[in-house]
Order: sequence, then C-alpha cells, then structure tokens
Amino acid sequence: MLIVTGIPIVGWVTFESGPIIGLVVLAAGASMLRWPAIYLWRWLKRMVRRYG
Repeated sequence: MLIVTGIPIVGWVTFESGPIIGLVVLAAGASMLRWPAIYLWRWLKRMVRRYG
C-alpha cells in the first residue's frame, strides 16, 4: 500500500520541486521500505544475469 501511494507522491514532488528534490524524496522512501527495495534489486540482478 505504501508503494502504491508513494509513486504518485514522488512524481508530484519531482514535478513541483525538480529532479534533485525528487531523488531525495525517492531515497527517503526507499530507506523506509529498505528490505523490499533490497529484494527488488537482488531480483533484478538475477534476471539480468539469467536473461542478459
């Protein structure tokens, strides 16, 4: 649920404040959802190794 609401918020902040602040907000959100982000990163790396 947090990811579903966080994506539009990051988009809105980026639109209103620029890409640097958007990246800061994205990093803050990723730190709150640290383990899901780590698991997503590991999964993406496995997929690239397997199919790339």
